[in-house]
Amino acid sequence: MKENKRINNLDKNNTRFSIRKYQGYGATSVAIIGFIIISCFNEAKADSDKYEIRSHQQSMTNHLTTLPSDNQENTSNKEINNQNHDISQLSLNKSIQMDELKKLIKQYKAIDLNDKTEESIKLFQADLVQAESLMNNPQNQQNVDAFYHKFLNSAGKLRKKETVSYKHERSESSTYRSGDEVRSQTYSHIRHKRNAVSFRSADQSNLSNDPLKVNETNPEIQNGNFSQVSGGSLPTSSKRLTVVTNVDNWHSYSTDPNPEYPMFYTTTAVNYPNFMSNGNAPYGVILGRTTDGWNRNVIDSKVAGIYQDIDVVPGSELNVNFISTSPVFSDGAAGAKLKISNVEQNRVLFDSRLNGMGPYPTGKLSAMVNIPNDINRVRISFLPVSSTGRVSVQRSSREHGFGDNSSYYHGGSVSDVRINSGSYVTSKVTQREYTTQPNSSNDTFARATINLSVENKGHNQSKDTYYEVVLPQNSRLISTRGGSGNYNNATNKLSIRLDNLNPGDRKDISYTVDFESLSPKLINLNAHVLYKTNATFRGNDGQRTGDNIVDLQSIALLMNKDVLETELNEIDKFIRDLNKADFTIDSWSALQEKMTEGRNILNEQQNQVALDNQASQKTINNVTQSLEILKNNLKYNTPPQPIIKSNNQIPNITISPAEKADKLTITYQNIDNEKASIIANKLNNQWSLNNNIPGIEIEMQTGLVTIDYKAVYPESIIGANDKTGNSDASAESRITMPRKEATPLSPIVEVNEERVNVTIVPNGEATQIDVKYRTLDGQETTLIASKNESSWTLNKQIDHVNVDENSGKVTMDYQAVQPQSEIIATETKGNSDVSAESRITMPRKEATPLSPIVEANEERVNVTIVPNGEATQIAIKYRTPDGQEATLIASKNESSWTLNKQIDHVNVDENSGKVTMGYQAVQPESEVIATETKGNSDASTENRVTMPRKEVTPLSPIVEANEEHVNVVIAPNGEATQITVKYRTPDGQEATFIASKNESSWTLNKQIDHVNVDENSGKVTIDYQAVQPESEIIATETNGNSDASAENRVTMPVKEKTPAPPISIVNESNASVEIIPQVKVTRLSLQYIDAKGQQQNLIATLNQNQWTLNKNVSHITLDNNTGKILINYQAVYPESEVIARESKGNSDSSNVSMVIMPRKEATPLSPIVEANEERVNVTIAPNGEATQIAVKYRTPDGQKATLVASKTNQQWTLNKQIDYVNVDENSGKVTMGYQAVQPESEIIATETKGNSDASAESRVIMPRKTATPKPPIIKVDEMNASLAIIPYKNNTAINIHYIDKKGIKSMVTAIKNNDQWQLDEKIKYVKIDAKTGTVIINYQIVQENSEIIATAINGNSDKSEEVKVLMPIKEITPLAPLLETNFKKATVSILPQSNATKLDFKYRDKKGDSKVIIVKRFKDIWKANQQISGVSINPEFGQVVINYQAVYPESDILAAQYGGNSDASEWAKVKMPKKEIAPHSPSLTYDNIKDTILITPNSNATEMELSYVDKNNKSLKVKALKINNRWKFDSSISNISINPNTGKIILQPQFLLTNSKIIVSAKKGNSDASISVSLRVPVVKKIELEPISNVPVPVSLNKKNIQFDDCSGVNNSLNKQISKTQLPNTGYSDKTSKWNILSVLLLGFGFLSYSRKRKEKQ
Repeated sequence: MKENKRINNLDKNNTRFSIRKYQGYGATSVAIIGFIIISCFNEAKADSDKYEIRSHQQSMTNHLTTLPSDNQENTSNKEINNQNHDISQLSLNKSIQMDELKKLIKQYKAIDLNDKTEESIKLFQADLVQAESLMNNPQNQQNVDAFYHKFLNSAGKLRKKETVSYKHERSESSTYRSGDEVRSQTYSHIRHKRNAVSFRSADQSNLSNDPLKVNETNPEIQNGNFSQVSGGSLPTSSKRLTVVTNVDNWHSYSTDPNPEYPMFYTTTAVNYPNFMSNGNAPYGVILGRTTDGWNRNVIDSKVAGIYQDIDVVPGSELNVNFISTSPVFSDGAAGAKLKISNVEQNRVLFDSRLNGMGPYPTGKLSAMVNIPNDINRVRISFLPVSSTGRVSVQRSSREHGFGDNSSYYHGGSVSDVRINSGSYVTSKVTQREYTTQPNSSNDTFARATINLSVENKGHNQSKDTYYEVVLPQNSRLISTRGGSGNYNNATNKLSIRLDNLNPGDRKDISYTVDFESLSPKLINLNAHVLYKTNATFRGNDGQRTGDNIVDLQSIALLMNKDVLETELNEIDKFIRDLNKADFTIDSWSALQEKMTEGRNILNEQQNQVALDNQASQKTINNVTQSLEILKNNLKYNTPPQPIIKSNNQIPNITISPAEKADKLTITYQNIDNEKASIIANKLNNQWSLNNNIPGIEIEMQTGLVTIDYKAVYPESIIGANDKTGNSDASAESRITMPRKEATPLSPIVEVNEERVNVTIVPNGEATQIDVKYRTLDGQETTLIASKNESSWTLNKQIDHVNVDENSGKVTMDYQAVQPQSEIIATETKGNSDVSAESRITMPRKEATPLSPIVEANEERVNVTIVPNGEATQIAIKYRTPDGQEATLIASKNESSWTLNKQIDHVNVDENSGKVTMGYQAVQPESEVIATETKGNSDASTENRVTMPRKEVTPLSPIVEANEEHVNVVIAPNGEATQITVKYRTPDGQEATFIASKNESSWTLNKQIDHVNVDENSGKVTIDYQAVQPESEIIATETNGNSDASAENRVTMPVKEKTPAPPISIVNESNASVEIIPQVKVTRLSLQYIDAKGQQQNLIATLNQNQWTLNKNVSHITLDNNTGKILINYQAVYPESEVIARESKGNSDSSNVSMVIMPRKEATPLSPIVEANEERVNVTIAPNGEATQIAVKYRTPDGQKATLVASKTNQQWTLNKQIDYVNVDENSGKVTMGYQAVQPESEIIATETKGNSDASAESRVIMPRKTATPKPPIIKVDEMNASLAIIPYKNNTAINIHYIDKKGIKSMVTAIKNNDQWQLDEKIKYVKIDAKTGTVIINYQIVQENSEIIATAINGNSDKSEEVKVLMPIKEITPLAPLLETNFKKATVSILPQSNATKLDFKYRDKKGDSKVIIVKRFKDIWKANQQISGVSINPEFGQVVINYQAVYPESDILAAQYGGNSDASEWAKVKMPKKEIAPHSPSLTYDNIKDTILITPNSNATEMELSYVDKNNKSLKVKALKINNRWKFDSSISNISINPNTGKIILQPQFLLTNSKIIVSAKKGNSDASISVSLRVPVVKKIELEPISNVPVPVSLNKKNIQFDDCSGVNNSLNKQISKTQLPNTGYSDKTSKWNILSVLLLGFGFLSYSRKRKEKQ
């Protein structure tokens, strides 16, 4: 640090001098000598330095006067890298044409390579060769684009040859001379880097071609916060301004050999300190100062702009940030202007005023420039600038808290200077190689996710940061992470936009892409990262774009081999258990070869097959498919032919397949002599037939097929071949099916009961008889009789069994066979089937039975003979009526008995064998003799009986049928003793019962339900339940044993079937009940309770097809034809039961049919009908609890129609579907659109509730649909950030759709009713004009820049077309304008911010009335809406100055500003300063005695202005100011004194021009000047001066001369000599005279010493 200070002191060309006391000299003498020497020295130097001093002063003056202009032209740099930069700006979003590459090659060939290093030239020329090769050998567009972007940076590889490094040390010969701006020559050649580096130094091995890679090295500014100073103290919050003589590392442009650096504590700025300071770096260097008080026109040469030279990296970006602060905003503002140049300042990179606060050059400012490639050191300069052209601002002197000198007014300061290079974004690839493949063999895309990271190694945030890469054609972007991706299908370019990266930030990004995967390939991702530095670029050229080439990433796109691998594994497994010998050589070899091909594809990676030579997915899929085909086509060897055999005996054929065959094909002729086939297949070691054919069977284990003759045409050929798998068929085996003999008839078998044996005789040409029988001990056995040639024999010898050898007749006696056992005989002929069986039972030899049972029946006058036991024959001997003996035989054949002859009145019961012999066949009272036999038994003993005599036949009984009671009555006719009744039971069985009279009482022979007899009269009553309906009842009677009387017949009446109950129908709608009789009923009876509550009966009867009621009842009607009874609600008590029964003829009454009489609902009100003009529809709503609505209307074509809406189960439905007509299923509200109804036709609606009567009609007219109107007009009010939606006159509604501030879609509707418009809902910031319908939508409710859509409706019309606009953007509310009070001028100034477009201010005029003035900026010109006296406007900056004449004294002035359509800013408020009344004039008198002129102010005066002419005839003005009750002059003045307490001024006439006029006036505060008073300077009195020892010599110092106030003790010649040299006049004061003299002495000695040293050097 000490060394830096030393160098800094040398740079400032200051020579410090020590002050010594010279012995032997008095103070006065030393002072005089000092002034003489100084005078001589200045004269000697004047000629040599005159031009340089004047030149620099003129330069500073020109600089200040030209500060407001920003159009300073800088030197342009036309360097190679700038050309390269321009080229690199070509868009990467387009395909590069060969002409562009050719143009770039030509530009590169024109580069001068003389000053470039050999190594860099080689790299550069290698790229040129490659470029020319590409031109001569055109490639695809992707390769051209990739090479072009790489070639763009080739010129960046060139490096200049290193030159000698110059140290920036200043020798004594090149140091500053007094007032000289010439500095030591600083060469701007490329130098070695300084040892000092940034917080992150550059990677020296960085070979990137990124034009912004040099930003990795950060430049440094030393002491940018200005905290390291010397020669004074730093300012503080309590002492806001100090002065130092040195600011470390910074230099001043001051021409003064002893420059000063006023230091300002920026957080204490009077106005807007927050916008112009940083509390962490509060120290600012004031860049300009004036020394003439209020005048502010005299610039202090000690204070000037500052600069620092810094090392930079050629080609880098330099960003400078600083704070420009104005101490106060009064009569404008002052600040700092940045200038960036080379050290020699002949190449300017930036030199412009920056406005950070409205039109003011203040605030936190920044600028970035490009450093040319041939500059490695630049100068950062900060120069004074202001908005007025003056270097200082008002109210910045000691009186206002700035420094210690009232005459010093200060300008702007610079603070917190920070510099940095731009951004340098690099990429890092952790994975260079990727591998991917499709998910399946049928997928044509493979997905891969590529990862990388980017890092900002520069020293500024980046912006517009993109990762870009060109993907293969037909790629598909799936997702991105770490940035926002966009894929252009046309150019195949993927761009990923990244967030701005801060220095040192690292960001991981990845993207997932589906690549088209038709064949293996290597995809090279030639990507790069584009970016810019996020800083305000203010250079003369364009901001450069960084281009970082991403390390090559590649994707090996492989094919999906999963299915192939699976197929190979399955085939391996499949053939593992196969025997190669079972298959053909060709098929086995083809499969093996294809498997080898498949394995080679699977092992491509392992075998290191080049990716381009690997199989495509199509090839893989074809191989996979071929493997499957070849596997399925693996062909078995042809098996041996099957073995086929015939069996003539059965007859059948058997076929055996070959050992390894799995298929057997058999061909044959079916029974219809048609060709047929059947196939036997072996599956899972089980054989089966493909068809189920009777007579063909297969053995599952062996596959042996047996074909019975029944399945094949006799003696036809059967062929068979077999196969193994897909082998060829074997040779065919053939055989003939044997013929099957016809089945013979069954043998003839006969039983001989008499001989008790059985004979079996062959029936036809049989060759064998089989006889099955049981032996005596019950064992089953079989006997075979066979014919060999012509002789029959038995297969075994059995007693009592023999065969006739010629006829084959077999005889079997009962001794050989179990009695009554069955003998079964069949026969065959050759191989015929067995004949049907012949069966016969071996007769038993019966025992002699008992005698038959014989009885005489007196009653019947007959004799009965009944077999006693199991007899089979009865023999009866008797005499005929004429006395002849006769015999009758009854025989039992099987189970039926018959007589051997027919005899009248003799019969036999075929079942029991009972023989009945009537008296008519036998002589009366003669004997009847009977015997019986059983089968072949002997006859029994005889049994005898006598035939009874017969009574006289009586009359027929009396029979009657009763239809009503459904019964039959049978009464005896005469003295009968028995009545016999024949009838059929209900189930149709014939039956008989007998009523017999025993003594005097009649009884029935059996109890039968519903049949009874009167025991006295014998009258028999038979009810219908006991007899089949309509069946005949036959009655006879007998008297004793008489014959039965003649029959009397009668038919039992039919008891009608009880009918089903009548049908009872409740009609809720009519509140009635219908009773409908079933078909063919004849009677209908009703029970009900009448309206009075009395029970009633009513009967309807059918007579001759006409129904009648037994009585007439009101509100009950009968249909005479159908019998239907209608009972209306008036006839029956509400909700009481109605019971109905019916009968048919004599039937029983049916079951009851019961219903509840519905209550008649009250007639409802008519429905509510409404026509909706807006929707153009009619609604019909039920009025109450209706259950049905009937609507009558006309269709659009004028046809009448009716629609019914009904409510069922709480749900309403329509009876038919009609377009534009619907019903609300819950409320029943029917809506009929205009499309369904004739316009302006009448719609009539009624409603019912349940069974109520229809309501009164409601009528309404269907509105007519109005034509679609024009859309509304939308006017955009940009100023108010609002929209006006204006309807046309005929519009009745407008719908407005918008998106609210939360992003929710919303709608508001304006509706016109009775010529008054209103909104459908109140929404804040949405208003409507009730008369015009204009809707105003303000920005507060709508998302900015979102779309507003409006449509209009005219009455019930459809919506108009949509009209759309974007919601204006509401500008951000600006800060309040700057209000400044000028108490001196009694004015208030209002200054709008830079972005303001409108300024409103309010005040009260002189009368106290409120006023509002509006000032607007139009085309950069500010104008007020009215002209007001006392109010002025700066048309350029919009500054409004309000004079006190226009405003009520000390009233408030409020101001707000707008930016575009923004809301008003906060209202800034100040009070208008009171304009003081001009005081009385001061008194101006001449004191003749003291020879002085006295000026005495009035008591209330605070300022006096004095004009006079000094004795040198120079007009002077001075002001006396009263501050804090103390009077003083505003500047140092000689020969005038002032009393600080009273303000009394004393002037010495001798210093004034005789007879000149003294003019004085006074002010009070900001009042106007009083009336001036004047006085002529009297003639000066001559006073003789005598030398007086030890009398001090007063010397007045001012800017221009040295004036001796009292020359006593100094000789005239010396006085004359000294008068030639004039020093600054600093005024006169008794208290300060000693200090003035001492200062002169010190100054004199200093110059003496300096003069001596110069002479010694010379």
